Amino acid sequence: MTLTGYWPLTGTSGEAYDHSGRDNHGTLLGGVSQGAKGLLGENSHSFDGVDGRIRHDYRTSPSFTVNVWMHSAQSTWNATGAGWSDRSASGFIIHPDGDESGWSGYVLENTKDGYYKIGSYTADNVDSWNMYTITHENNTGTSRMFFNGEQVMSKVTTTSRVVNTNTGTLGHDDMDSYSASERALEGRIAEARYYSRPLTGSEIRYLYSIKSRGLHTSSSKSS
Repeated sequence: MTLTGYWPLTGTSGEAYDHSGRDNHGTLLGGVSQGAKGLLGENSHSFDGVDGRIRHDYRTSPSFTVNVWMHSAQSTWNATGAGWSDRSASGFIIHPDGDESGWSGYVLENTKDGYYKIGSYTADNVDSWNMYTITHENNTGTSRMFFNGEQVMSKVTTTSRVVNTNTGTLGHDDMDSYSASERALEGRIAEARYYSRPLTGSEIRYLYSIKSRGLHTSSSKSS
């Protein structure tokens, strides 16, 4: 599937290990706790809603997929934008909508200030585990949002993205744009994945099934 970054967040000590083989391990900063209750009896990372976040390097691609599981600590998101964020050129944002149960998807172009919103989608159960996905096909300009494996939004626009080495932030909106005390998630995150191509709908449904139905993938790392 051209997986270029994979942070399961199941470890209980040390870094947030990248299991893709590219060794872009994440750094835990502020109020992040390892070993929180996760999916299928596995662990996850818990964020305190104050300054907790994980910073990781990764290599962007013109076309891509980002996929992550999140669990709010309450029935609405406590903060805006505090999901998975990279506001640099050719980045993306999985963007919880603060004080609501909705989320939005954003795709950034090859300049930091060039971005567009795919759309917004409201869910009734953000205080349970759900899978959030964005895909983008650069040749056609087609971007899509998926919730729990099903497409919920799409948009076609003229866009230009390039390959960069960027830094992403889990559990907090991009720290280059906001201070540690702003836009911090109160909740849990697991299974963050970055692919260098847009996955198909059937591939995204498979990713949902392997964690929601008790199927497992293997990894050579233990953290």
